[in-house]
Amino acid sequence: MKSHFNFGFAILICLVIGCKKNNEEVKPFLASFQATINKVQISYEQSADYRLAGGGSFINNINGTDSAGIGILSGLYKVQFEPDTIIQNSIYVFFIEHIPEDSLNGAPFIVPLPDRVFRRIFTLGDHVYTFLPSIKGGIIVTWYDMKGKKWATGRDNSWDTIPGARPHYSNNSFSVTFSNPITVQTGTYIYKQEVHMIFNCWVYNKEGDSLHIENAKFNTIYTY
Repeated sequence: MKSHFNFGFAILICLVIGCKKNNEEVKPFLASFQATINKVQISYEQSADYRLAGGGSFINNINGTDSAGIGILSGLYKVQFEPDTIIQNSIYVFFIEHIPEDSLNGAPFIVPLPDRVFRRIFTLGDHVYTFLPSIKGGIIVTWYDMKGKKWATGRDNSWDTIPGARPHYSNNSFSVTFSNPITVQTGTYIYKQEVHMIFNCWVYNKEGDSLHIENAKFNTIYTY
């Protein structure tokens, strides 16, 4: 985030209240999600009750070509849930990118993505939604409501792929407002990227019903 303080004004503040930047502890990142869903406002933060989920997947030789589909997922999910439900009150956002397989360092299921490919997925600015990841790259937003019912903007790779028909995306929007690499600890992930996004979209269940997600803000970390 850029500072808009005048330099002289910043010095004056330090003289008046004291500069304690060197003594401040760096707070750990906490993922967060807030939105209005069907006119109900919700707000969650990473905690003992809400944990950060992530993962990646590949589709090689998509559409009979030498291209690969790369999907990177991040979600904030509720740990405590009602009996007989798997997930509830949880948000997931999938970034799907189509790239030539020769830009990978070998077989995609074995060799990691090049750094430049991973970072490029989360570029600043507007992104489009996708209905079928194997046909077109883009964004899929998935929401699980308080009863554990799944709602999504497109079809993912789970057994309950929804919606059944291609939705109308003209009134949907999605934008990445912040994207920055994070230093990875040895022995954990290869890459980490802090990503902030805002979006508005309609999500659908497999029966064809819809929910409206408005003014959504999701600050999270994508890992690979």
